Amino acid sequence: MAKRIGWPFAVFVIAGTLSGFLGLLFLGYQELFAVYETSVQTEGGVPDELELGEGIVVTFSVPVQQASVISALHPNIESTISWDHEVIEGYATTLTVTPTESVRAGESVVLSLNGIRSLFGTTLPERLYAFRTRPIPSVAQIQCGDGVTDCLATDTLTVTWDGSFDYAAATYALKSETLLSASQQGNVVELTPTRNTEDLTDRDILIIRLFEGKNGGTLIGRTPLWEEQFPISFAQVDNNEEKKNSPE
Repeated sequence: MAKRIGWPFAVFVIAGTLSGFLGLLFLGYQELFAVYETSVQTEGGVPDELELGEGIVVTFSVPVQQASVISALHPNIESTISWDHEVIEGYATTLTVTPTESVRAGESVVLSLNGIRSLFGTTLPERLYAFRTRPIPSVAQIQCGDGVTDCLATDTLTVTWDGSFDYAAATYALKSETLLSASQQGNVVELTPTRNTEDLTDRDILIIRLFEGKNGGTLIGRTPLWEEQFPISFAQVDNNEEKKNSPE
């Protein structure tokens, strides 16, 4: 005679099966609606190098509750956050964190995000993203048109920078107040005296100031990232001597 299974045991088996099924269903739900970053990069599209004045863009796999996210830039950098691609009110997939104060060139910056909660209730633990701003370029070489140290008043000065120069703006001036015209190609700048060349002295000084921001914007009243002075020796052209040596 077959032994009958007691109802408590049957209930236990059914409950265990149902619990396992619900567990698998929950894991599948978590996997299906998991929140994670699909990309983390600067507004310029670079993964880990932050331009001065740029924001950091984090894109999530599913819509995130905007009010739940707490962001901070370290070390102690004031910032604002904005959201894009809002799916429903209060939930969006793209977060941009932008510094509201100047970030020094060559500085390490860490973005921390806490409280990330998705539209489906899935969460993400604290996230840390490291970036570094570009270092300040420095002057590698200054020379005259023919490459010698002593310059003529008619020579072009060539300033060569040793770093990336596409995020900064520079001004160039001679202490003698001789006017200069500047033309730049990449990290090489050519300076040509245009007026007041008679004011050039044999011991002039080239003053270079570097500012945050690209060339083209106004620099009046702004504080430079740095300023350096370079002694330049000029020799005046003797027009009479030129006439003597010129062929008839």
